[in-house]
Amino acid sequence: MAYSVLAVGNAFIELSLKAKRPVTNMKLQKLVYIAHGFALALNREGLFNEPVHAFQWGPVIPELYNAIKRFGRNPITEKMPLRPSEPSIDLEDGTSTAATIIKMVWSKYGKFTAAQLSTLTHKDGTPWNKTWEKSEYSVIPNEWTRDHYKSLAKAA
Repeated sequence: MAYSVLAVGNAFIELSLKAKRPVTNMKLQKLVYIAHGFALALNREGLFNEPVHAFQWGPVIPELYNAIKRFGRNPITEKMPLRPSEPSIDLEDGTSTAATIIKMVWSKYGKFTAAQLSTLTHKDGTPWNKTWEKSEYSVIPNEWTRDHYKSLAKAA
């Protein structure tokens, strides 16, 4: 089941606030993208349907960016409001694939800074790198993201 990108972002914000490990807009963008990549790799379905773009500092989901841009470079201190019809992600639901992937990504990547996550997404051959070289600021194809994270999952 695909959620809104805001619901996925809120799950990371919840983990951030609980762990007292702040996330900024840039860091949240990368965590949400990485989780989406692993979901594509493991389920062939992403966590959300919104497009991911190749921006200068890495993958960016414009809808998520716009929802939290008021924080600037400061830590995000509260979750974003969802539309009444949008389900949130229950991180305590042991049967939720989305919750499992988000918690796994937080555990593995949540300790990194925004700059470190940006560096990870900028490596040669990553979906961001291939997209940026082809056409700056365009949409990163889900197929490239799926294939990249499938290879990372196999290596782990």
